[in-house]
Amino acid sequence: FSFDVKIRDCTIGEAAAANGSFCRTCEPGTYNFLPGRDSVCHQCPEDASCDDAFIRPEKGRWHQFPCSNDIQRCLTDRACDFNDREETLAEMTTEMLNCTFDEQFVTEYTQAQCRKVHILYRLSYPELLF
Repeated sequence: FSFDVKIRDCTIGEAAAANGSFCRTCEPGTYNFLPGRDSVCHQCPEDASCDDAFIRPEKGRWHQFPCSNDIQRCLTDRACDFNDREETLAEMTTEMLNCTFDEQFVTEYTQAQCRKVHILYRLSYPELLF
């Protein structure tokens, strides 16, 4: 008998193990966006959660997209701290398989992290505007 065995490439959230013989899932609190033969799982940023394949910033923090470890502080605490924020971000990344995002996704993801602050608040604190 002859068997052909093909080892699949690792995916986001996995790292190669045993000299590339198989892929292992990154442990909770770690991430890997560049899977390959020499890949490793990296420690999650302090101000984020890495309990699945992607990074989710904690309340009061945001980042541009789920495959970014560049976590930023929100301009106001209110903007990134509201009901259902964590659940919404987790839901948006549940079925993602890679770190390729179109402009619409990036816009929707950013809006899911940071709610709009009322115009009167913005006028009261103009130094917080870009």
